[in-house]
Amino acid sequence: MSRTLSFSRPPLAPKNLTTDSAPEAVEGTTLLPCVREGKPDTRNAIVFSEIDYAFHSDVRDILGQLVDKCRGYMAFDSRWKYNLWEGFESQLFDLHNDPNEHEDLASNSA
Repeated sequence: MSRTLSFSRPPLAPKNLTTDSAPEAVEGTTLLPCVREGKPDTRNAIVFSEIDYAFHSDVRDILGQLVDKCRGYMAFDSRWKYNLWEGFESQLFDLHNDPNEHEDLASNSA
């Protein structure tokens, strides 16, 4: 299973997805323009993604991972991409200078 969420600030509670207004105490940006028009405001967007690869026994076996440790997480904005794989070192890439993700800045000792 893979899930991806994209928002510029914490999204409004699900009940507020169906209304154009929300209580002032709720911080976030409405997702209605994205839902209605397919045009999200991406100026400050951060994308979060999560994957569970436990059902891929061939990959799990090669990596030596237990079923409950087969998860990966990613955070991305228009420049930076951060990957966290359970049981492995995290990765950080500067996609402006390294669009093919060859230089892992998280493991760079500089």
